[in-house]
Amino acid sequence: MVINMSLIKPEAVETVEPPQAEVLLRDVDPVMPSQLRSRITSAIFSNMEGSIASRRGKRSTAGGTSFAVAKRVRGRGLPNSGNTCYINSVLQSLCSTVVFKTSVTDVRDFLQNHCNATEEYLARVMPLSTSLCELFRNFLFSTKEDLTQVLLNVKNSVAKFPSNRQEDAHEFLTFMLDRLKKEYEAAKEDVTDPQKLESFPPEPVDTCFGHTIQRQFTCQTCFNVRSKKDVETFFIVDIGDKHRNSVCLSDIIQGSLREEIVDRRCSTKNCNGEKANMMSYISQIPEVFIILIRRYSYSSGEQSKRKDKILMEEKMSVVCEPQGDEPTRYSIDCLDHDYLMHRNFRILLAMFHGEGLPRSNISYQRVADDVDLHDSYVSFLMALTNQKTSFVRFVEKHLCDHLSGNAEKYAPLMNQTEPEFRRGINKCKHGTSLPTTLDLLACASVFKTNFWAFNGKRYVKFPPLAGNVAEPGDIFISPEMVVDFKNIKNRKFIYMLNSIVCHTGEKSEKGHYESLIRSPLDDEWLECNDNVVKEPNNRNVFIKSAETAYIMLYTQSRE
Repeated sequence: MVINMSLIKPEAVETVEPPQAEVLLRDVDPVMPSQLRSRITSAIFSNMEGSIASRRGKRSTAGGTSFAVAKRVRGRGLPNSGNTCYINSVLQSLCSTVVFKTSVTDVRDFLQNHCNATEEYLARVMPLSTSLCELFRNFLFSTKEDLTQVLLNVKNSVAKFPSNRQEDAHEFLTFMLDRLKKEYEAAKEDVTDPQKLESFPPEPVDTCFGHTIQRQFTCQTCFNVRSKKDVETFFIVDIGDKHRNSVCLSDIIQGSLREEIVDRRCSTKNCNGEKANMMSYISQIPEVFIILIRRYSYSSGEQSKRKDKILMEEKMSVVCEPQGDEPTRYSIDCLDHDYLMHRNFRILLAMFHGEGLPRSNISYQRVADDVDLHDSYVSFLMALTNQKTSFVRFVEKHLCDHLSGNAEKYAPLMNQTEPEFRRGINKCKHGTSLPTTLDLLACASVFKTNFWAFNGKRYVKFPPLAGNVAEPGDIFISPEMVVDFKNIKNRKFIYMLNSIVCHTGEKSEKGHYESLIRSPLDDEWLECNDNVVKEPNNRNVFIKSAETAYIMLYTQSRE
């Protein structure tokens, strides 16, 4: 039996010219190792101080000259000018997204440097882009203590939000990105030189956030298949009834792509079908995923909010799965090994439970002497981990820790004292294989399920020695249970959680918005509550956002 399992898978700088500062920061990737980032950032600030002194020609006080020293700012608080927390939280999230800042700034710089665009032209044709560029410049290197006017310029550029009333952060972000796209199109239409058009920078919104969802509709009446592609900016996920308990975000994302029945009139002639099975999958991934958790629902005109706890993963793995001649598909996976191990085990259990395997030649032995069943353990491990080396090492270490911690139960089986047994297990942590039968006994105890391994003639039972059976059903494994991934060249993309927009309150247009952002300078988290910026413990970031996370930005890592 060949099993092909695709596992379903967070002061200001006086006198600094803003453009210079922005260009210097543009190449500081937000997910590079913190030590390397610190060295690069220190070099940036050192060069800035020297360039400031040379450009200004000012003398330092100590040596007869004085120059403005660039002070490091990890992120700015933004003033609340009257129910504008929904704007502040969105802008702070975008300001921490380097690839988006770079894309927006590139368009402005190209118009100025290659198309001789004046400030008056930019303010008239691209008011939102111009205001955002000013905000980006001042977010880390401040030439202004008060950013109120900059924020008002941003707000007024998005025409739907002129009043001082609370609005929905997602709605504001949607209109703002749509406005950016329109400004880009208007500016590009004014460029008539073919050579300049050819080198014109790409449109920022689709370049950064655009991803493609492929939807396949199969008519339930005539089984006719139709496909549809949609380029979308937001990846919207629902919290279904099955997600009542605390769950992993990647599970919810993958669950939103499951097959479902939808109302759809069949386009085939002489078919009156009105229902179809819809299968959705990601066929093209973005630089930045904007993930929106749809916490709000409507019933009889009333809005209600769900407060399910969701595990915000600091990293997510997006795996490319080639499908032959069919469009490429991507699946989402989390990188929490402890969570993955138990979730993947439940998937395996569901696969093997109720298969009706013959039980006629089953031997109810706890330990089968002189029978090598190690191949069964290896087969189970490969199926559990999809042959991921790092995951295999993690599971084996977990099993060794379990055996060492319960030496009083396992040592007698090996005719060893407890100290001797622990020394042997410690060797297994460094590459030595676990003794036969110990591996399966450890699996049975860790996963709290009976294991049945086939020895060529009969199934041998391995029950938990440290704990009772908790999962329904047993698992029957044999050397034929392998995962055939040899001919699939999967590519993996790692996405880092860049920012979280959180909402407290019962309704989307009421309550309060805050943002949790990863500083582009040192990769540390900041808690932004309008103009108040704090440095939370990294663990608190994910605890705080479990019930309030609304919009998440995940940026593709360059590591």
